[in-house]
Amino acid sequence: MSKIRRTLTVILDEGRKRELLEDIRDFLDPASQKWYSDRDTPYRRGYLLYGPPGTGKSSLSSAIAGHFSLNIYILSLSTINEASLKSLFDKLPSRCIILLEDIDAVSSNRDADENARQIVTGSPSQQSKSASGKVSLSALLNVIDGVGSQEGRILIMTTNHITRLDEALI
Repeated sequence: MSKIRRTLTVILDEGRKRELLEDIRDFLDPASQKWYSDRDTPYRRGYLLYGPPGTGKSSLSSAIAGHFSLNIYILSLSTINEASLKSLFDKLPSRCIILLEDIDAVSSNRDADENARQIVTGSPSQQSKSASGKVSLSALLNVIDGVGSQEGRILIMTTNHITRLDEALI
């Protein structure tokens, strides 16, 4: 689906906006890719945008994509399972923006540990949890920063509830 290209007329402190744009511009510069490569460092960039609903997190992400003429791929983790997430990340191009909305929908390792206990004990509640399509923190970290994850992408995550996020994700 084609989207109208947004401009960077979002309301944001001018200093922060300039800093963000400079960071992305530097990251996209071919010299930066060489710098990462020369140091055997994964060539990736990620941002976490947080705040109450309606404050422009998604609009800012779209505006950034338009400003740098990059495709943006929007994924809502509350509607996807781990297999779909991995498959989608494998198919996305290396030079793009991935917007992961509602990152707080990721289940923490504590949830995964609880699920494992329920599988061992045969608890029926496990069936309903796996059917909900929740993505574990481990699976998310693996696709965004694991050994086989694609380089050259800009990842933007959004949340309305930063206090719900696991430290490993922040």
